Amino acid sequence: MDDAVVIIGSANLSSAGFGGNQEAVILTNQSSVVTDARKFFSAIWKDARPLNIKKIKSVAVSKTHGEESGSIGKHSLDPTSLFAGAHKTPKVTKSSTNQQIVDPKIRICAFPIKRFHEGKLLGKCDKIEWSATTTTLEGDVHLFCVTKGSDDELSDVVHSIWQATSDHIHRKGRKWPERAKFKRILTLGRPVKKSDLIGVGLLMKKHHVGWPMNNSGKLLKSEATVIRLAQVLSKANPKQRAKIFTALHANN
Repeated sequence: MDDAVVIIGSANLSSAGFGGNQEAVILTNQSSVVTDARKFFSAIWKDARPLNIKKIKSVAVSKTHGEESGSIGKHSLDPTSLFAGAHKTPKVTKSSTNQQIVDPKIRICAFPIKRFHEGKLLGKCDKIEWSATTTTLEGDVHLFCVTKGSDDELSDVVHSIWQATSDHIHRKGRKWPERAKFKRILTLGRPVKKSDLIGVGLLMKKHHVGWPMNNSGKLLKSEATVIRLAQVLSKANPKQRAKIFTALHANN
Protein backbone atom coordinates (compact mmCIF):
# COMPACT_ATOMS: atom_id res chain seq x y z
CA MET A 1 0.00 0.00 0.00
CA ASP A 2 1.14 3.51 -0.81
CA ASP A 3 -0.67 6.79 -1.39
CA ALA A 4 -1.96 5.67 -4.79
CA VAL A 5 -2.56 1.90 -4.74
CA VAL A 6 -3.61 -0.74 -2.22
CA ILE A 7 -3.37 -4.52 -2.53
CA ILE A 8 -5.78 -6.35 -0.20
CA GLY A 9 -5.56 -10.09 0.34
CA SER A 10 -5.45 -12.84 2.95
CA ALA A 11 -3.32 -15.88 3.62
CA ASN A 12 -2.97 -18.13 6.65
CA LEU A 13 0.50 -18.11 8.17
CA SER A 14 1.12 -21.74 7.24
CA SER A 15 2.62 -23.82 4.46
CA ALA A 16 -0.89 -24.38 3.09
CA GLY A 17 -1.65 -20.68 3.23
CA PHE A 18 1.46 -19.72 1.28
CA GLY A 19 2.03 -22.80 -0.82
CA GLY A 20 -1.25 -24.50 -1.68
CA ASN A 21 -4.28 -22.26 -1.29
CA GLN A 22 -5.43 -19.91 -3.99
CA GLU A 23 -6.24 -16.62 -2.22
CA ALA A 24 -8.42 -13.81 -3.52
CA VAL A 25 -6.49 -10.53 -3.85
CA ILE A 26 -7.85 -7.09 -4.69
CA LEU A 27 -5.76 -4.42 -6.40
CA THR A 28 -7.31 -0.95 -6.58
CA ASN A 29 -6.34 2.67 -7.00
CA GLN A 30 -9.76 3.95 -5.90
CA SER A 31 -8.85 6.88 -3.65
CA SER A 32 -11.58 6.28 -1.04
CA VAL A 33 -10.50 2.64 -0.55
CA VAL A 34 -6.80 3.58 -0.35
CA THR A 35 -7.62 6.25 2.26
CA ASP A 36 -9.81 3.86 4.25
CA ALA A 37 -7.15 1.14 4.23
CA ARG A 38 -4.46 3.55 5.39
CA LYS A 39 -6.69 4.74 8.28
CA PHE A 40 -7.33 1.13 9.28
CA PHE A 41 -3.69 0.08 9.40
CA SER A 42 -2.63 3.35 11.05
CA ALA A 43 -5.18 2.74 13.83
CA ILE A 44 -3.97 -0.84 14.29
CA TRP A 45 -0.34 0.27 14.41
CA LYS A 46 -1.15 3.02 16.93
CA ASP A 47 -2.69 0.44 19.30
CA ALA A 48 0.05 -2.15 18.73
CA ARG A 49 1.88 -3.49 21.78
CA PRO A 50 5.14 -5.42 22.16
CA LEU A 51 4.71 -9.11 21.36
CA ASN A 52 3.69 -11.11 24.45
CA ILE A 53 5.06 -14.61 23.85
CA LYS A 54 3.65 -15.87 27.16
CA LYS A 55 0.11 -14.90 26.23
CA ILE A 56 0.43 -16.42 22.75
CA LYS A 57 1.59 -19.70 24.32
CA SER A 58 -1.36 -19.61 26.76
CA VAL A 59 -3.85 -19.12 23.93
CA ALA A 60 -2.19 -21.94 21.98
CA VAL A 61 -2.53 -24.28 24.97
CA SER A 62 -6.19 -23.26 25.38
CA LYS A 63 -6.87 -24.14 21.76
CA THR A 64 -5.15 -27.50 22.22
CA HIS A 65 -7.53 -28.25 25.08
CA GLY A 66 -10.53 -27.08 23.05
CA GLU A 67 -11.16 -24.18 25.39
CA GLU A 68 -10.71 -21.07 23.39
CA SER A 69 -10.65 -19.65 19.93
CA GLY A 70 -10.33 -16.10 18.71
CA SER A 71 -7.85 -13.27 18.44
CA ILE A 72 -5.46 -12.22 21.20
CA GLY A 73 -6.52 -8.60 20.97
CA LYS A 74 -9.29 -6.56 19.44
CA HIS A 75 -9.75 -3.21 17.78
CA SER A 76 -12.90 -1.29 16.91
CA LEU A 77 -13.16 1.15 14.05
CA ASP A 78 -15.65 3.50 12.44
CA PRO A 79 -18.63 1.23 11.57
CA THR A 80 -18.86 2.84 8.14
CA SER A 81 -15.36 1.68 7.26
CA LEU A 82 -14.90 -1.13 4.76
CA PHE A 83 -12.62 -2.72 7.36
CA ALA A 84 -14.89 -2.25 10.40
CA GLY A 85 -15.22 -5.33 12.57
CA ALA A 86 -12.18 -7.08 11.17
CA HIS A 87 -10.67 -7.40 14.66
CA LYS A 88 -13.79 -7.60 16.83
CA THR A 89 -13.66 -10.54 19.22
CA PRO A 90 -17.10 -12.13 19.75
CA LYS A 91 -18.33 -12.95 23.23
CA VAL A 92 -18.86 -16.56 22.18
CA THR A 93 -16.46 -18.28 19.80
CA LYS A 94 -16.06 -21.81 18.44
CA SER A 95 -13.15 -24.13 19.13
CA SER A 96 -11.68 -26.69 16.78
CA THR A 97 -14.22 -29.17 18.17
CA ASN A 98 -17.08 -26.82 17.14
CA GLN A 99 -18.03 -26.23 20.78
CA GLN A 100 -19.07 -22.73 21.72
CA ILE A 101 -16.64 -21.16 24.18
CA VAL A 102 -17.44 -18.18 26.41
CA ASP A 103 -14.95 -15.30 26.57
CA PRO A 104 -13.84 -14.53 29.23
CA LYS A 105 -13.74 -18.13 30.44
CA ILE A 106 -16.01 -18.94 33.40
CA ARG A 107 -15.05 -21.82 35.72
CA ILE A 108 -16.64 -23.48 38.73
CA CYS A 109 -13.86 -24.39 41.19
CA ALA A 110 -14.21 -26.06 44.61
CA PHE A 111 -11.92 -26.20 47.63
CA PRO A 112 -12.09 -27.55 51.21
CA ILE A 113 -13.17 -25.07 53.88
CA LYS A 114 -9.66 -25.43 55.38
CA ARG A 115 -8.15 -23.69 52.35
CA PHE A 116 -10.67 -20.85 52.63
CA HIS A 117 -9.53 -20.28 56.20
CA GLU A 118 -5.84 -20.53 55.25
CA GLY A 119 -6.28 -17.96 52.49
CA LYS A 120 -8.48 -15.74 54.67
CA LEU A 121 -11.09 -15.82 51.92
CA LEU A 122 -13.93 -15.69 54.46
CA GLY A 123 -12.67 -12.34 55.74
CA LYS A 124 -11.85 -9.08 54.00
CA CYS A 125 -9.15 -10.47 51.72
CA ASP A 126 -9.99 -9.10 48.26
CA LYS A 127 -6.76 -9.95 46.42
CA ILE A 128 -4.96 -13.27 46.48
CA GLU A 129 -2.68 -15.60 44.53
CA TRP A 130 -4.64 -18.85 44.28
CA SER A 131 -4.85 -22.20 42.53
CA ALA A 132 -5.59 -21.95 38.81
CA THR A 133 -5.28 -23.92 35.60
CA THR A 134 -2.38 -23.68 33.18
CA THR A 135 -4.70 -22.01 30.66
CA THR A 136 -5.95 -19.28 33.00
CA LEU A 137 -5.67 -15.82 31.43
CA GLU A 138 -6.13 -12.36 32.89
CA GLY A 139 -9.85 -11.56 32.95
CA ASP A 140 -11.07 -15.14 33.42
CA VAL A 141 -13.75 -15.60 36.08
CA HIS A 142 -13.65 -18.35 38.73
CA LEU A 143 -16.42 -19.25 41.15
CA PHE A 144 -14.90 -20.27 44.49
CA CYS A 145 -17.01 -23.02 46.04
CA VAL A 146 -16.70 -24.86 49.37
CA THR A 147 -16.74 -28.66 49.39
CA LYS A 148 -18.55 -30.67 52.04
CA GLY A 149 -17.13 -29.96 55.51
CA SER A 150 -17.94 -29.56 59.17
CA ASP A 151 -19.29 -26.02 58.83
CA ASP A 152 -23.00 -26.54 58.12
CA GLU A 153 -23.50 -23.03 56.74
CA LEU A 154 -20.48 -23.22 54.39
CA SER A 155 -20.65 -26.80 53.17
CA ASP A 156 -21.25 -27.76 49.55
CA VAL A 157 -21.99 -24.19 48.45
CA VAL A 158 -20.95 -21.49 45.98
CA HIS A 159 -19.28 -18.81 48.09
CA SER A 160 -17.86 -16.03 45.90
CA ILE A 161 -16.93 -14.83 42.40
CA TRP A 162 -13.32 -13.89 41.57
CA GLN A 163 -11.56 -12.55 38.48
CA ALA A 164 -8.00 -13.34 37.40
CA THR A 165 -5.75 -10.26 37.36
CA SER A 166 -2.83 -12.16 35.84
CA ASP A 167 -2.17 -14.99 33.43
CA HIS A 168 -1.23 -18.41 34.80
CA ILE A 169 1.84 -18.48 37.07
CA HIS A 170 3.92 -21.58 37.80
CA ARG A 171 5.44 -21.58 41.31
CA LYS A 172 8.00 -24.35 41.40
CA GLY A 173 8.18 -26.13 44.74
CA ARG A 174 4.73 -25.05 45.95
CA LYS A 175 2.13 -27.61 47.03
CA TRP A 176 -0.21 -26.21 44.37
CA PRO A 177 2.25 -24.79 41.81
CA GLU A 178 -0.27 -23.77 39.12
CA ARG A 179 -1.58 -20.39 40.23
CA ALA A 180 -2.85 -16.95 39.20
CA LYS A 181 -3.58 -13.65 40.91
CA PHE A 182 -7.26 -12.94 41.61
CA LYS A 183 -9.44 -10.13 42.89
CA ARG A 184 -12.80 -10.63 44.60
CA ILE A 185 -15.72 -9.42 42.49
CA LEU A 186 -18.60 -10.50 44.70
CA THR A 187 -19.37 -12.56 47.81
CA LEU A 188 -22.84 -14.07 47.66
CA GLY A 189 -25.09 -12.82 50.46
CA ARG A 190 -26.63 -16.26 50.61
CA PRO A 191 -24.30 -19.12 49.57
CA VAL A 192 -25.92 -21.25 46.87
CA LYS A 193 -26.14 -24.99 47.48
CA LYS A 194 -24.44 -27.51 45.23
CA SER A 195 -27.78 -29.31 44.90
CA ASP A 196 -29.21 -26.19 43.22
CA LEU A 197 -26.47 -26.34 40.56
CA ILE A 198 -27.07 -30.07 40.07
CA GLY A 199 -30.80 -29.38 39.77
CA VAL A 200 -30.31 -27.16 36.70
CA GLY A 201 -27.71 -29.43 35.10
CA LEU A 202 -24.59 -27.35 35.85
CA LEU A 203 -22.99 -30.18 37.85
CA MET A 204 -23.39 -33.96 37.82
CA LYS A 205 -23.83 -36.07 40.95
CA LYS A 206 -21.59 -38.89 39.75
CA HIS A 207 -18.53 -36.66 39.21
CA HIS A 208 -16.70 -36.45 42.55
CA VAL A 209 -20.02 -36.06 44.35
CA GLY A 210 -20.80 -33.06 42.19
CA TRP A 211 -17.75 -30.81 42.50
CA PRO A 212 -14.89 -30.66 39.97
CA MET A 213 -11.90 -31.52 42.17
CA ASN A 214 -8.86 -30.14 40.34
CA ASN A 215 -7.32 -26.79 39.45
CA SER A 216 -9.11 -26.71 36.09
CA GLY A 217 -12.54 -26.75 37.72
CA LYS A 218 -15.48 -27.01 35.35
CA LEU A 219 -15.34 -24.79 32.28
CA LEU A 220 -18.73 -23.43 31.18
CA LYS A 221 -18.72 -23.77 27.41
CA SER A 222 -21.74 -21.77 26.26
CA GLU A 223 -23.37 -18.44 26.94
CA ALA A 224 -26.63 -20.23 27.71
CA THR A 225 -24.89 -22.20 30.48
CA VAL A 226 -23.43 -19.00 31.97
CA ILE A 227 -26.89 -17.39 31.94
CA ARG A 228 -28.31 -20.47 33.67
CA LEU A 229 -25.64 -20.14 36.35
CA ALA A 230 -26.39 -16.44 36.81
CA GLN A 231 -30.08 -17.23 37.16
CA VAL A 232 -29.63 -19.89 39.83
CA LEU A 233 -27.29 -17.64 41.85
CA SER A 234 -29.71 -14.73 41.49
CA LYS A 235 -32.69 -16.79 42.58
CA ALA A 236 -31.06 -17.23 45.99
CA ASN A 237 -29.76 -13.63 46.00
CA PRO A 238 -32.33 -11.44 44.22
CA LYS A 239 -30.86 -8.20 45.59
CA GLN A 240 -27.51 -9.08 44.00
CA ARG A 241 -28.97 -10.06 40.63
CA ALA A 242 -27.47 -7.17 38.64
CA LYS A 243 -24.03 -7.63 40.21
CA ILE A 244 -24.10 -11.39 39.58
CA PHE A 245 -24.97 -11.00 35.90
CA THR A 246 -22.28 -8.31 35.50
CA ALA A 247 -19.64 -10.43 37.26
CA LEU A 248 -20.38 -13.38 34.96
CA HIS A 249 -20.58 -11.22 31.81
CA ALA A 250 -24.08 -12.62 31.22
CA ASN A 251 -26.95 -10.94 29.39
CA ASN A 252 -29.56 -9.97 32.00
